[in-house]
Amino acid sequence: MNKITVINTEYITPSRTLEIMALENSRRRRCVFVYNYEGTHFRFFDTLHSVLEFFQSGKDKSVSFNTEAELDLFLENY
Repeated sequence: MNKITVINTEYITPSRTLEIMALENSRRRRCVFVYNYEGTHFRFFDTLHSVLEFFQSGKDKSVSFNTEAELDLFLENY
């Protein structure tokens, strides 16, 4: 199971955020990114490059979730 730590939350608008998280297990630690759209839709990005592509050109390599519970389960097992 991963330890999940929110490093920073950037507010794009009052109802849209980009969270930078550290996922850590016994072997490694890595930073990931979660875009929260109005608390009803979440997108997971594993690199900063993929986040920038999404915001600049609309290219979407993200994994998306409709509930926070789905996202949490994914993050725990990533």
